[in-house]
Amino acid sequence: MTPETLTLLSGSLKALERHAVQIALQHHDDAEFWPAFACYADPIVEQAGSDGDAHEFVCTQIDEILIALGKMDPAERQT
Repeated sequence: MTPETLTLLSGSLKALERHAVQIALQHHDDAEFWPAFACYADPIVEQAGSDGDAHEFVCTQIDEILIALGKMDPAERQT
């Protein structure tokens, strides 16, 4: 992963983190939360593309966001 890619993905993930908090506050029901979260998270995963390092970085960071929100069990964290 290039430094430019890391910078781009990190910025997108920071924005996702901010949006995720808002989404969680607005959508208490998981049936509403997950589609709303996916609208922001899926483009970042696509942005990472097939680059193994970039994809792994994005997925790991998304897991951490979900764990912090209480939407994912830490035991399910991708390694």
